[in-house]
Amino acid sequence: KGNVYMNHLQRDSAPFSKSCKARGLVLIGAMLLCSGAARAAESALTLEQAIHDAVARAPYSLAASAAVSTADAEARQADGSLRPQVDLAASQTRATSNLAAQGLMLPGLDSLIGPFSTFDARVELSQVIFDWSRVLQSRSARLAVDVAKAQAALAREQAASRAAIAYINVLGSEQGLEAGKANLALSEDLYRLAVHQRDAGVAPGIDVARSQTAVSRN
Repeated sequence: KGNVYMNHLQRDSAPFSKSCKARGLVLIGAMLLCSGAARAAESALTLEQAIHDAVARAPYSLAASAAVSTADAEARQADGSLRPQVDLAASQTRATSNLAAQGLMLPGLDSLIGPFSTFDARVELSQVIFDWSRVLQSRSARLAVDVAKAQAALAREQAASRAAIAYINVLGSEQGLEAGKANLALSEDLYRLAVHQRDAGVAPGIDVARSQTAVSRN
């Protein structure tokens, strides 16, 4: 009777023991998953860094920034045609003059004078009073700068959004992989526990089959 009572007690306590061990394994797996995610977060690329690198290195973002520089240079050139223009010119010559060739004959003087040097420096200032075509050209160039800046901002936003989406997808895949590993480890532990309990005679064989199925599924 004592042996029957003990066997009955072991069978009654088997589900409770199995549940406690399963909960303990789940808790350990969750702790390992959290600690692994924390270490990965410390060493991995952050979201801010990913967005910054994408905006700084994306080809279409770089092309949009170059287009802004080109449009701004063209706008400055168009505005320059409406501003005052200053021209500087300087020249120096060294020559000899023949008075006889010019019809000047002075007694007692040589007909050739020189050589002598002459220096000429001039400053010329010009201003366009009104040129409607140039005004329209300047306005068009400024509008092109605004359009290029808007396109550059859009390109940066697109690069940032794509980087953020890719980062989130990778992070979700990594977390899914870690969760799958944890589930697999837990299923293997439950399978080994079910095998031990079956061998001890405190669990039916169906528990082993269920555990093995869970391992295969994970």
